[in-house]
Amino acid sequence: MSLLHRPLYTMLLLFQLALLLLLLLIDDNILFFISAVFLILVGIPHGAVDVLHRHHTRFKKLSVFLAVYISVILLYALLWFWLPVLALLLFMGISVVHFGETVFESKQWYGLKPMLWGLLFILIPVTIHMEEAFAIFADMTSVYTVSNVQNTFYVISGALLLVHLVYVFMTEERKFFALLLLQWILLILWFWFTPLLEGFLMAFVLWHALPSLYQQREVYERSGSANSVVFWMTMLVYTCFAAALLALMAYFFELTPAFLFVLLSLITLPHALVIHKTMPDA
Repeated sequence: MSLLHRPLYTMLLLFQLALLLLLLLIDDNILFFISAVFLILVGIPHGAVDVLHRHHTRFKKLSVFLAVYISVILLYALLWFWLPVLALLLFMGISVVHFGETVFESKQWYGLKPMLWGLLFILIPVTIHMEEAFAIFADMTSVYTVSNVQNTFYVISGALLLVHLVYVFMTEERKFFALLLLQWILLILWFWFTPLLEGFLMAFVLWHALPSLYQQREVYERSGSANSVVFWMTMLVYTCFAAALLALMAYFFELTPAFLFVLLSLITLPHALVIHKTMPDA
C-alpha cells in the first residue's frame, strides 16, 4: 500500500499547508528554533525505534544488532574521513532510496515513482539554493565545485517532476494525482521562501519523519507486538540518548550546516537499511 492511499496523507497535507502559511510569516531566527524543536520531537524519534525492527534483520539479538548498527556508523564516519566525495554520493543515494520507498511503501525502491520522488525531494532545494548548497557540499568534502549551473538544474528538476507526475497519472495512483500535485506545489513554495537548512529540516520532518513514524508503529503492531508502552518508551529512551549526544557535540564542536548534515548521514545509513527490511515486497 502506498502512503498516498492513506487518509493520513490527506490530513498531513492539510496540516503542512496550514503550517507552511504560518511559518512563512515569522522571522528566520524563529524558524530555525522551530525546525530544531521539530527535529528533536519528530525527526530524531522516527529513527529511535530501529531496535524494535531488528527481527526483520539477521541480527535479532539486541546486543548484536546494536554492535552492527554502531559499526556501520563508525565505518561510514571513516569513509567521510578518507573519501568524503564518495561518502557524500552515498548519502545522496541512500537518501533518494529511503525517501522514495517510504512514500510508496515497497522494497522495490528502484521503481520510477519512488526513485523520482526521492530524487526530487533532494534536487529541488539544492537547485533553488544552489550557491548555499554547493558551499555546504564543499565544507563537507573539501572539494569546491562550479555552482553557475543553476539554470541547467532548473531544467533538469522541471523535466524530472513532469516525468514523475505523468508517470503517476498513468498508473493506479491516478486518483491521488491531485494530492501529489498539491504536495509538490507546497514543497516548491516552501523551499523557495525558506532558507536551505531550516527549510529542508522542516520538510524532512513533515514529509518524511512524521509519516515514517506512523508507518513504523504499524509495522510494530503487525509483528504481534501490541504493547504501545514498549514502542513509545523505547522511542523516548533512544531519543533522549541521541539528543544528549547531540548536545555533547554542540558543546565541543561548532554545529555548522555541513557538520549537521554529516551527522545526519551517519544516522541515515543504518536507519535506512533497517527500514528497508520492514517494507512490503510490493
